[in-house]
This record gives sequence, C-alpha cells and structure tokens, in this order.
Amino acid sequence: MHTPHWRLPPRLIAAALALGLAGTASATLGEQEETAARDATAMAMTATRKAVAGRGASTVHELRAGRLAVRQYAGADGTVFAVAWDGPIHPDLDTLLGVHARALRAAAAGPRTARGPRRIVAGNLVVEFGGHGRTLQGRAYLIDAVPAGASLDDLQ
Repeated sequence: MHTPHWRLPPRLIAAALALGLAGTASATLGEQEETAARDATAMAMTATRKAVAGRGASTVHELRAGRLAVRQYAGADGTVFAVAWDGPIHPDLDTLLGVHARALRAAAAGPRTARGPRRIVAGNLVVEFGGHGRTLQGRAYLIDAVPAGASLDDLQ
C-alpha cells in the first residue's frame, strides 16, 4: 500500500475529528451564554471569557483548538446574539447555530452563482463566510437579538 509523502499536523487532525464528531447541538446562538462551556466541551476546544464595555455591552466567549478560534457574543441579558470564527477549517455550525442550523441548510440549498464571500439570510438569521486556502472566516447573528448600540463591525 502506498502512503502519501505529506502529513497533516496531529493537532489539525484532532481538531477536525473533534469538530466532525461533535454530536448533537448543545447550546448556541439565541441561547444563554452559560452554554458556551458546553459548546467548548462538545467541540474539544478551550474556552475563555471576557467582558466588553461600552454601548451594547456584551461578553465574549472565545473557544480555541489549534488555529481555529470561535467567538460567541452575549448581550447584557446573557443571550448569545452572534458567533464569529476564523481558522483553517469552518467550525461545527450545527453546534454553534443550534436550532438555527436547519434554517441555514435550507437557505443554502439553492444553486450558488458567484464565487467569493457568501451571505445567507434566513429570516432572522444572517450567516456570512468566506476566505481561501487555510484562512477561513465567518460570522452568524440573529438580527433581532443584536443589542442596541452594538456594532456588527466588531464581530470578527
């Protein structure tokens, strides 16, 4: 049997397997911020939390596995209103979007006519993603859950 001459880094393989085998959605977009820890466990990522001051004050939960970073933004009421990510692969969107993942799949099922960044709107849900090679980015947010004064430009 012929073996390839290249190898993927073990951390990347572990992250990809963990994301692919994440199981059912735990908690996420539109749910309470306490569920961010369950997302980190489900996706085999480490979690940190920091408060963000200012208008539309929020808390950011950052989940990391290797070069993949996921940020979950929660408003003052504790509801996760947005998720953003960047890294060599897209994260497990079923886990991050929870019940909203079905709406994303339905809206994305149609033919795609253009290359480049993609923006999908499914009712209250907006998902934007793009990138190239091993540099992928994206974000998802619930239009009516974004706190007053919060800037969508800050969701990176």
